[in-house]
Order: sequence, then structure tokens, then C-alpha cells
Amino acid sequence: MSSTLVMKVWKPMEEISGELDKVEVRDGAEGLIIIVENETREFIIKYQKEAFNNFVLAFRSTSEMKSSYLGNAARKARIDFFGSAEQPWSLYKMESSDFIKWFDQLSGPGSDIFDIEHQLIITSETTYEILSTYEPVITVKNK
Repeated sequence: MSSTLVMKVWKPMEEISGELDKVEVRDGAEGLIIIVENETREFIIKYQKEAFNNFVLAFRSTSEMKSSYLGNAARKARIDFFGSAEQPWSLYKMESSDFIKWFDQLSGPGSDIFDIEHQLIITSETTYEILSTYEPVITVKNK
């Protein structure tokens, strides 16, 4: 693991705010779907599959306790973006990613060919890390 983690706040849409809680995660014929919610809305984050393509290159989930090492980098990202670490937030992108470096060691094309992003969805229970070549489609539902 890199000695210095650098994360950036990821704000894919204005409707997303605050801390998010996990509702459901599934990986099936439609792709990887992560459903999270805040107090007023549910967000369906969908990494869609297309014929012969899976745009999620790698996915991992880690318990809150094991992913606590991300805390300082997430705090700095909130200060940089919001001007305060007190602003609750759950979506980030990792720069200089060890996860991408690990992926690049596997056989086949990696970041040498694709523009791969390391996206993080941090909920109160679980941290989801996704390597993808694009941003997911997000649907918002009021509760």
C-alpha cells in the first residue's frame, strides 16, 4: 500500500449528499448494482454491462473496520472540496491507486490501454471499491 493515499471527493450529481447507508449490492446480468440511501433518497448506482463487455474491471468490498486506513485521505478530500472535514460524504475517487497497480499486474490489458478509475463508495458498514472505465448510471428515488 502506498504510504500517502490521495482521494478526491466524487460528486456525480447534485442530489447526492451526506453519508450513505448500504441497502443492497448485486452483480448479475444487468451489471454491478449498488443501492445506497441517505435520509430522504435512495440511489441506484448501476455499472451496466453491454454485449461482451463488463465495464467493472475489478470490485472489492471491505468492512468499515478494515477500511479505516482511508479515513485521513477522505478527511483531506472533504477539506479540499467542501472547505471542512465536518461535511459528511461517501463518494470518492482514488489517485495513484494501489488497486489499479495490483490490477495492472494481472495478465491482459490494464491502465496501459484503458483509462481506469478507482471509485469508492464508503457506507457506514462497508467500503466498496470499483475499477471501471466509466462512471456509473445513477438513478434517484425519493423515499
